[in-house]
Amino acid sequence: MSQKLNVLVLIHPSLLEVFGVLESIKTVKDTESVHYESLAREYERLIQVICEDHLRAAQSNIKNPALLESLCGEIRSGCKEILDYRVAAERWNLEIDWRSKDRIVSIGEKLSCRFMTALLKDKV
Repeated sequence: MSQKLNVLVLIHPSLLEVFGVLESIKTVKDTESVHYESLAREYERLIQVICEDHLRAAQSNIKNPALLESLCGEIRSGCKEILDYRVAAERWNLEIDWRSKDRIVSIGEKLSCRFMTALLKDKV
């Protein structure tokens, strides 16, 4: 029995945009400025897009309700972690560099791995 999976899992392209916005946010000194608020909203918007895309893919491909519920929780948690990263970077004045980029991309990689794991479990 052969089943064709019409799913291609990649790191969401918006994750690199998230890093770019995070770099821009870090350069703004006045956290009360319109520019800062605009960047913070864009950061949150991009993460919302990523979250919604992952949830939509899960809902379209995972049929087992328990697997779907678990995966959706992991997706929301991963996206919250990216949201929280900006706050932590500001609070503790973290340098935004290649390690920050790796951190953000690694969260996306974890989401992709969790999706594929759920997909494979669902097909068994």
